[in-house]
Amino acid sequence: SESPVFNFFTGELTELAALVTLVTQDLHRLKDHIQASDKSLARDSLTMRDDLIANKIPKSWKREFLASVELDQWVMELLRKQEHCGRVLSNESSKEIKVALGLVICPESFFIATKQWTALLGSHSIDELVMRIDLSSSSSASSNLSFVLTDLFIEGGLLSADGLVKSNNIYDEVPVLRFCWVKRDVLEKDTAVRKSIQLPLYQDGSRRRIITSLPIPISKSVLEPDTFYESGCALYTSRS
Repeated sequence: SESPVFNFFTGELTELAALVTLVTQDLHRLKDHIQASDKSLARDSLTMRDDLIANKIPKSWKREFLASVELDQWVMELLRKQEHCGRVLSNESSKEIKVALGLVICPESFFIATKQWTALLGSHSIDELVMRIDLSSSSSASSNLSFVLTDLFIEGGLLSADGLVKSNNIYDEVPVLRFCWVKRDVLEKDTAVRKSIQLPLYQDGSRRRIITSLPIPISKSVLEPDTFYESGCALYTSRS
């Protein structure tokens, strides 16, 4: 495929598949040693056996993009990420691509790929494209290539079809958030576009890793948008 987005997910799936292959090979090798009653197991095999018994992740399997600390949860996280890549790649012909950012290895590169794809399809310069957020729960009739972010969370605010409003909850779910890339001059001339505020999108609630910022439309009922900055309003791909 010539799509930067699907090339991106193909690369992610390749990386995940390589890790699955490593895990499978290590387990087969350890199984063969144990079945052969091999009492001269190498130190790394002994360590791996002890780790597996204790539900710990063997050192050679650890990756930054897998945050789970216990083996059973780590395996489930790995499989979820792999299945997610497969689902995205199976919808290559769709004009609306659904992505759970919490299951993406490198979400920063995903956003870059979406912008590159839009520029390629429209013969635009990347520099003239800006992001437009759509908070409606249903797909629009727009001819623009669009992307749907699922399973996000927000702190310090609440998102509805009307826009961003204040919330007293610690966290609120953001089931669906659509975005597309449009030419800057087109967006500036669009009278239907509401005022927006740039909110940071973090990997999780620790706020250690920022992915990007998103231009979130503000509800007309909000008179003082700066209060969202003062309260530390932010989006997360995962709460934990």
